Amino acid sequence: SIATANGITLGSFSRDGFVRTWYDQSTNDNHATQTDADLQPKIVEGGSLATNDGNAVVNFQSIDDRHFIFGAGIDLTARTVFYAGRPADGNFRNLLGNTSDSSTNFIRTLNNAAGRQWSTDPSSSIFVDGSAYAGGDVSAQGYSLNTFVLDSDATVNFLGGTNTALSDTPIVNASEVIISDTDQSANRTAIEA
Repeated sequence: SIATANGITLGSFSRDGFVRTWYDQSTNDNHATQTDADLQPKIVEGGSLATNDGNAVVNFQSIDDRHFIFGAGIDLTARTVFYAGRPADGNFRNLLGNTSDSSTNFIRTLNNAAGRQWSTDPSSSIFVDGSAYAGGDVSAQGYSLNTFVLDSDATVNFLGGTNTALSDTPIVNASEVIISDTDQSANRTAIEA
């Protein structure tokens, strides 16, 4: 207990809190949900808000296959995706993906000889903290703002984790994910600021 007054004992609890729905803030109402409690990512860990580098995050780490499914697939044609968070250590860490095909329709990190790198299909222009990403190792970037300018007919249907059938593993955490329904190349630097 943390205090007793007038015969009443107050307790302190160290519990975890989970996210069931990642709400679409646009007028599209295409919310991303995870109804299986065992697969929901944490927002509270041991009674405290989940953080990374001092930033509040939704933590997809700990269990494979944690992800949200969008109510409807998202066509990536002329879209810009903004992701604030920290990419995961390891291979095949997904930010966005498609449950029916792991070889296409994704934004993820991959390991190769140069270290852990962002990989997208379809290809895209990538910016990390405002600078053009030239294929460097993202292991050391820590918490950052990552921007992906896409132009493809590909479709994604999950956010921030994995597709169980494909045995991929989750991205570490995310503070914010914005999927613009238009190409924001001209406005990218103002939005990132």
